[in-house]
Amino acid sequence: MAAYVAGRLIRAVPLLFGLSILIFALVHAAPGGPLTVYLSNPNVRPEDIARLERLLGLDRPLYEQYLGWLSAFARGDWGFSYVDGRPVLERVLERAGGTLELMGSAYALALASALVLGSLAALRPRSIADSLVSGASIVGISIPTFWLGLVLQLVFAVELRLLPTAGRMGVAGEGRLAHRVLPAATLSSFYAASWIRYIRASLAATLARDFVRAGRARGLSETRLLVRHSLPNALFPLVTVLSLDFALLFSGAVVTETVFAWPGMGTLLVDSVYRRDYSVLMAILMVGSVAVVVSNLAADVIYGWLDPRVRVARSEAA
Repeated sequence: MAAYVAGRLIRAVPLLFGLSILIFALVHAAPGGPLTVYLSNPNVRPEDIARLERLLGLDRPLYEQYLGWLSAFARGDWGFSYVDGRPVLERVLERAGGTLELMGSAYALALASALVLGSLAALRPRSIADSLVSGASIVGISIPTFWLGLVLQLVFAVELRLLPTAGRMGVAGEGRLAHRVLPAATLSSFYAASWIRYIRASLAATLARDFVRAGRARGLSETRLLVRHSLPNALFPLVTVLSLDFALLFSGAVVTETVFAWPGMGTLLVDSVYRRDYSVLMAILMVGSVAVVVSNLAADVIYGWLDPRVRVARSEAA
């Protein structure tokens, strides 16, 4: 198992290196530049712009800028914000907690909803419950996240006045859970709807297998058959989907955090784009890329741990 994990880690290095080149090139190919905000200020002289370019290393060739940035980034020196001069690592870390809190809440809510509703639909195929759950999953996949967030704000915050409209916590840290309800529900909607379809199909196929019929013949209860035998086997093919989607939650968190003014990395990313804060922007994009690669690696490792046949086959292929 250790050799298998080591092999997957070694393969991840060139992938991250390629992603770093792509991110750096795309960010620097965007119109404008990190000093655009100063160019519109009549009090800033051309010699001031030139001095800032030398100070930030923007006058060097692009490949030298990339190598310098990559070397510093690998050492944990993520540079300084072009906007306020604060260390980039400090700005990212102070927002990471909010994003992880929102992603974790949305993930748990999506998984719990998908398990309950997907199991209900699989246990009652072609019933009214199955039709309602399937229809709700199609609607959940189709609805844009930003639109759902605005509707939930209008209904539960403005009309019913049950929940706050935005922010992460109330006065003196009170009401933190209440502030989390609407953003987590919004972010989890798409993934819950998608996972319901996977769980329903996989569980329905598992319930039709011989070992389930044998369990019924021996007098096992439906609850025990579902919880102890059917669900673990049905969820095994979903390991990759569930692992990858946790990292992909960050893309949805960008929209959700913007709608609900949630102080996380998503709002920091949007703010960095508008203000052309390239150092912060590249750091957040690299963190997101690393999260996707790590989640993919985790899915492979979990798969290999659960099924040794997968590990042996992939080791022989390598």
